[in-house]
Amino acid sequence: MTDILALVLTLLGTPSETCNATVFGGAADRHRGGPSRCLTPPRRIRADDHGIAHRTLPCGSWVLVTSRRTGRSVLTRVIDHGPYGAVDATGEWVLKRRRSDPGKWKGCADLTYPVGEMLGIGGRGQVTIRRLK
Repeated sequence: MTDILALVLTLLGTPSETCNATVFGGAADRHRGGPSRCLTPPRRIRADDHGIAHRTLPCGSWVLVTSRRTGRSVLTRVIDHGPYGAVDATGEWVLKRRRSDPGKWKGCADLTYPVGEMLGIGGRGQVTIRRLK
């Protein structure tokens, strides 16, 4: 019970971010990138890896990710940087390899397939991400 209380108190003191997230790294993901910058040794994200990609949070950070639609939450870690996708002027998804590529950033996080499944998010959805200190 003490561990649960400590977790709740920790969560109350940390800011959260609400944004769009996409699911990545599944077997059929044609946008799978190079090796993860956070896994040791560096390797591609596998379909069964559990974690998120986030552009600004440090590798290894523990985060609580909550689906705004389903209300489900998952405690996981930052295992890569990203997402690097954007929406172009026509509303189509484009891959951004660097900040200078055209298009507006699509979301703040990419969820691995298992995290997306646990949250009830198929391809994309709105989430709240809270970093644990």
